[in-house]
Amino acid sequence: MKGNPAIIVFWLCAMLTLLFAVCVIVARDLVRAVTALLFALLMTAGMYFALGADFLGAVQIVLYVGGVVVLVLFGVMLTRDVEMTVPYLGFGQFLPALIVAGAVTWGLWHLADFLPRKAFPPVHRSVTPILGELFMKKYIVAFEVASVLLVGVLIGAAYLVRREVRREE
Repeated sequence: MKGNPAIIVFWLCAMLTLLFAVCVIVARDLVRAVTALLFALLMTAGMYFALGADFLGAVQIVLYVGGVVVLVLFGVMLTRDVEMTVPYLGFGQFLPALIVAGAVTWGLWHLADFLPRKAFPPVHRSVTPILGELFMKKYIVAFEVASVLLVGVLIGAAYLVRREVRREE
């Protein structure tokens, strides 16, 4: 197969993202759905890396893969019904969802025809060092406040879950 390896990696990651997204939708077990979500988000990060947006790829992995998926699995493991399966809803809701997804895809495809196309010069240097310097110098206070807030939210969520478990016992 000829072509730019980055383009090949991008389309491979895009196809795998779609495959894992479908697995998230059709999985009847919550843990399997979250695992498929993990791989879908990793493939999205792979697309960012293939496009040369290394900072976005790293943020995708740290925030979504490392944060959201681990938090959801943490919540699942704290609940009593870990083995709970999602009820099968049947084909009745699949067809309307497919129609809406097709209409949105069609609309976005035709909207792209009206948008101006400007050729951007390729970026040959990484913006990650520039963003890292901004985070560690100019925006350090906001960065630290956000991290303390997130830790507080995590501790509060664990406290609320544990308090409800003790009431039931």
